[in-house]
Amino acid sequence: MIAISLPRLTSRIDALARFGALPGGGVTRFCWSPAHEQARAWLLGEMRAAGLETWVDPAGNVFGADGIRAWVPETPAVVTGSHIDTVPEGGVLDGALGVLAGLECLEVIRETKTRHRRPLVVAAWSDEEGRYGSLFGSRAFCGLLDAARIDEMAAVDGTRLVDAMAGAGFDAHRAAEAKAPAGAVASYVELHIEQGPRLEEAGVPIGVVEAIVGVRRSRVIFVGQADHAGTTPMPRRRDAFLAAADYALRVREHVVTRGSDVSVTNFGVVRVHPGASNIVPGRAELMHEMRDPDAGVLERLAGECAALAREVARAHRLEAEIQPVSATTPAQCSPRVQATIQKVCDTLGLAHQRLYSAAGHDAQNLARVVDAGMIFIPSQGGRSHRVDEMSDPAAIERGANALLHTLLVLADAADA
Repeated sequence: MIAISLPRLTSRIDALARFGALPGGGVTRFCWSPAHEQARAWLLGEMRAAGLETWVDPAGNVFGADGIRAWVPETPAVVTGSHIDTVPEGGVLDGALGVLAGLECLEVIRETKTRHRRPLVVAAWSDEEGRYGSLFGSRAFCGLLDAARIDEMAAVDGTRLVDAMAGAGFDAHRAAEAKAPAGAVASYVELHIEQGPRLEEAGVPIGVVEAIVGVRRSRVIFVGQADHAGTTPMPRRRDAFLAAADYALRVREHVVTRGSDVSVTNFGVVRVHPGASNIVPGRAELMHEMRDPDAGVLERLAGECAALAREVARAHRLEAEIQPVSATTPAQCSPRVQATIQKVCDTLGLAHQRLYSAAGHDAQNLARVVDAGMIFIPSQGGRSHRVDEMSDPAAIERGANALLHTLLVLADAADA
C-alpha cells in the first residue's frame, strides 16, 4: 500500500513557513502581500518539480494537476487543497497543511505510477482568511462571487481589494472569470487541522466532518459626539466607545443565552475616533462576527443583534449603523465523501469520529456545487490562529495518508 513521505511533507511545511515568518515564531502572510506572492511562486515551483501541470486563475487560485492542463467538463477532476494565506500572527499549519499534503499525495501517486481513472488536482485557494471577504478564491471558483461588490471590498485597515490585487499583478474586476465550467469537478476533499480541542481530548486521530459553520461578519458603528475629556461633565457625554462596549457585552450574553448550544460570537477589531486620551470618542467601530452550523440560527441572531445595536444607541443618545461585511452559508458535507473517508480509515486502522467544523473553510463553497468533505487531524492543545499552532508529526502523517487513499478511491469511483 502506497504512503506519503513525511520527511518531504514536513520539509515543505517548514519551507513555506519562511514566507512571512515572524521573529518569535508563526507567520503573517496576507493574500496578495509580497510574502504571499513569494509563497505563491515557490508553490508553483514545487508543483512543477513534482511533475504537475500548473495554472493560476483570475481570482488568484493556484492549481497543480495530474491528468489535465485546464478545467475540462468532459473529464471531471477530483480536487483537494486549502490555502496558503494566514491570519495576523498565525500558525504554520492552518491552510498550509491541506495544500502541501495534497501536493504530496499527487507526487506519491505519480512516483508510484498508481493508476486513477479521474484527473487529480491540488488547489491553493486565495484569501481564505477573509481579509477581503470570506473565502474569496473558492467563492469565485464556485460562481458565488458578487462581482458588483468588487470595488467596495476592503480590508479592516482600509486597503482596497482592487489595489491589493493590482499590486500582485491581478485585475480584481476579472475575478469572477475564475468560475469553473459546470461539471469540471467531480468531488472535493480537504485535509485540515481541527483548530479546536475535541479530537485531542477524545484521543481520536481522524475527524470526519459532517457540517461546516456559517460565518456572519458585520461592521457595527456607533456615532456620538467628540468632546473635551476633562471639561465635559459625565452626564452630558455621548461616548461612542461606551456604547460599543455596552453592545459587545450584551451581544455576548444574548448569543450565549439565545443562540444554539454551539453559537459563538467575537469582536476582534475595535476602532475609536478621534483616538486621543483627552477626547471623548465620537465614533466607535466594531467588527462583529458570529458562527453557527445552522443557517436559521445565524439569520435570527443577526436580526436580533441589529435590533440590540439600535436599542443600545438610543440608551446612550447616539446613532448606530450596521454594515454587513461578509456571510458564508453553513454547509453539509457529502454523505458519500464522509463514507469514503470512514472506509479508508477503517482500512488503514485509524479510529475516527464524526464532528462539525467550528471554523469556516473553502470546502463549504465547494459543497454547494459538488460532493465535498473534510478530514480533520488533532490540534495540540486545540490551539490555532496563534503562533504556537501545531499538530504532532504522526498526526500529520496519518491525516495525509487518509487523504491519499480517499483521493484514490474517489478518483476511481464511477460517480466521483
